[in-house]
Amino acid sequence: MTRPLYALITGATSGIGLELARLFAADATPLLLVARRHDRLIAIRDELE
Repeated sequence: MTRPLYALITGATSGIGLELARLFAADATPLLLVARRHDRLIAIRDELE
């Protein structure tokens, strides 16, 4: 199976979106994260890097 080029995750700062972001990041899949709150998005980015 081929790996996806990117995973687009909406609502990436809470709930299911956050958990999906963590799972994909653990598999080293490049992420495109979308969220309403910029400050929380930056915090999640820093956590996942």
